[in-house]
Amino acid sequence: LPQAPKSFKVQILPADASALKTIATGGANGTKITAIMVASTDTSARDVQIGITKSAVFYILATKTIPLTAGHVAGVPAVNLLSTADMPGLPVDSDGQPYLFLTDANETLQIKALTTVTAAKEIDINAVGADF
Repeated sequence: LPQAPKSFKVQILPADASALKTIATGGANGTKITAIMVASTDTSARDVQIGITKSAVFYILATKTIPLTAGHVAGVPAVNLLSTADMPGLPVDSDGQPYLFLTDANETLQIKALTTVTAAKEIDINAVGADF
Protein backbone atom coordinates (compact mmCIF):
# COMPACT_ATOMS: atom_id res chain seq x y z
CA LEU A 1 0.00 0.00 0.00
CA PRO A 2 1.15 3.59 -0.60
CA GLN A 3 3.02 4.91 2.44
CA ALA A 4 4.11 8.50 1.78
CA PRO A 5 1.58 10.85 0.13
CA LYS A 6 3.11 13.48 -2.15
CA SER A 7 2.12 16.52 -4.14
CA PHE A 8 4.08 17.18 -7.33
CA LYS A 9 4.19 20.56 -9.09
CA VAL A 10 5.83 21.80 -12.28
CA GLN A 11 5.37 24.70 -14.69
CA ILE A 12 5.93 24.88 -18.42
CA LEU A 13 7.21 28.36 -19.25
CA PRO A 14 8.00 30.03 -22.61
CA ALA A 15 11.74 29.43 -22.08
CA ASP A 16 11.09 25.66 -21.87
CA ALA A 17 9.92 25.58 -25.52
CA SER A 18 9.07 21.87 -26.03
CA ALA A 19 11.56 20.44 -23.52
CA LEU A 20 10.45 17.64 -21.21
CA LYS A 21 9.63 18.67 -17.65
CA THR A 22 9.62 16.13 -14.83
CA ILE A 23 6.39 15.87 -12.87
CA ALA A 24 7.43 12.98 -10.61
CA THR A 25 10.24 10.50 -10.15
CA GLY A 26 9.40 7.05 -8.91
CA GLY A 27 10.33 6.14 -5.35
CA ALA A 28 12.73 3.31 -4.57
CA ASN A 29 9.80 0.88 -4.21
CA GLY A 30 7.56 2.61 -6.76
CA THR A 31 5.05 5.44 -6.79
CA LYS A 32 1.31 5.50 -7.44
CA ILE A 33 0.06 8.63 -9.24
CA THR A 34 -3.63 9.23 -8.54
CA ALA A 35 -4.30 12.64 -10.11
CA ILE A 36 -2.78 14.97 -12.73
CA MET A 37 -4.43 18.37 -13.12
CA VAL A 38 -3.37 20.97 -15.69
CA ALA A 39 -4.23 24.67 -15.75
CA SER A 40 -2.99 27.39 -18.09
CA THR A 41 -2.73 31.17 -18.20
CA ASP A 42 -1.96 30.99 -21.94
CA THR A 43 -4.31 32.89 -24.23
CA SER A 44 -3.89 30.15 -26.85
CA ALA A 45 -4.80 26.50 -26.53
CA ARG A 46 -1.69 24.31 -26.19
CA ASP A 47 -1.17 20.62 -26.86
CA VAL A 48 0.84 18.75 -24.24
CA GLN A 49 2.27 15.25 -24.28
CA ILE A 50 2.63 13.22 -21.12
CA GLY A 51 4.63 10.04 -20.77
CA ILE A 52 7.11 7.99 -18.81
CA THR A 53 10.85 8.23 -19.37
CA LYS A 54 12.95 5.17 -18.62
CA SER A 55 16.57 4.66 -19.66
CA ALA A 56 16.50 8.04 -21.47
CA VAL A 57 13.58 6.97 -23.69
CA PHE A 58 10.30 8.94 -23.52
CA TYR A 59 7.26 6.69 -23.88
CA ILE A 60 4.20 8.79 -24.77
CA LEU A 61 1.03 7.98 -22.85
CA ALA A 62 -1.24 10.70 -24.24
CA THR A 63 -1.46 14.00 -26.10
CA LYS A 64 -4.09 16.44 -24.85
CA THR A 65 -5.18 19.96 -25.78
CA ILE A 66 -5.24 22.35 -22.83
CA PRO A 67 -7.86 25.03 -23.56
CA LEU A 68 -6.83 28.66 -23.31
CA THR A 69 -6.99 29.95 -19.71
CA ALA A 70 -8.03 26.50 -18.42
CA GLY A 71 -8.41 26.63 -14.66
CA HIS A 72 -7.66 30.36 -14.52
CA VAL A 73 -10.95 31.77 -15.80
CA ALA A 74 -14.41 30.94 -14.49
CA GLY A 75 -16.21 28.53 -16.79
CA VAL A 76 -13.00 27.02 -18.23
CA PRO A 77 -12.05 24.14 -15.92
CA ALA A 78 -8.58 22.74 -15.45
CA VAL A 79 -7.88 19.52 -17.38
CA ASN A 80 -7.69 16.04 -15.86
CA LEU A 81 -4.79 14.29 -17.60
CA LEU A 82 -5.26 11.05 -15.68
CA SER A 83 -8.36 10.03 -17.58
CA THR A 84 -9.24 6.69 -19.12
CA ALA A 85 -10.73 8.64 -22.04
CA ASP A 86 -7.26 10.04 -22.81
CA MET A 87 -5.22 7.03 -21.64
CA PRO A 88 -7.26 3.91 -22.42
CA GLY A 89 -6.06 0.91 -20.48
CA LEU A 90 -5.22 2.71 -17.24
CA PRO A 91 -5.99 0.56 -14.23
CA VAL A 92 -8.77 1.76 -11.93
CA ASP A 93 -8.98 1.31 -8.17
CA SER A 94 -11.92 -0.04 -6.14
CA ASP A 95 -13.49 3.45 -6.25
CA GLY A 96 -13.33 3.50 -10.05
CA GLN A 97 -10.53 6.10 -10.10
CA PRO A 98 -7.69 5.66 -12.62
CA TYR A 99 -4.08 5.62 -11.48
CA LEU A 100 -0.59 5.19 -12.88
CA PHE A 101 2.43 3.36 -11.44
CA LEU A 102 6.04 4.47 -11.66
CA THR A 103 7.71 1.16 -10.89
CA ASP A 104 10.97 2.46 -9.40
CA ALA A 105 13.41 5.38 -9.21
CA ASN A 106 14.44 4.74 -12.83
CA GLU A 107 11.08 5.97 -14.14
CA THR A 108 10.00 9.60 -14.37
CA LEU A 109 6.60 10.99 -15.31
CA GLN A 110 7.23 13.84 -17.74
CA ILE A 111 5.29 16.39 -19.75
CA LYS A 112 6.04 18.82 -22.56
CA ALA A 113 4.24 21.43 -24.61
CA LEU A 114 4.29 20.71 -28.34
CA THR A 115 4.68 24.43 -29.11
CA THR A 116 6.18 27.24 -27.06
CA VAL A 117 3.92 28.81 -24.45
CA THR A 118 3.04 32.48 -25.12
CA ALA A 119 5.40 35.05 -23.56
CA ALA A 120 4.64 35.82 -19.89
CA LYS A 121 2.19 32.85 -19.70
CA GLU A 122 2.48 29.39 -18.14
CA ILE A 123 1.03 25.91 -17.95
CA ASP A 124 0.72 24.62 -14.38
CA ILE A 125 0.77 20.91 -13.62
CA ASN A 126 -0.27 19.56 -10.22
CA ALA A 127 -0.14 15.84 -9.50
CA VAL A 128 -0.97 13.78 -6.44
CA GLY A 129 0.47 10.40 -5.54
CA ALA A 130 2.29 8.35 -2.94
CA ASP A 131 5.47 6.30 -2.67
CA PHE A 132 5.37 2.63 -1.64
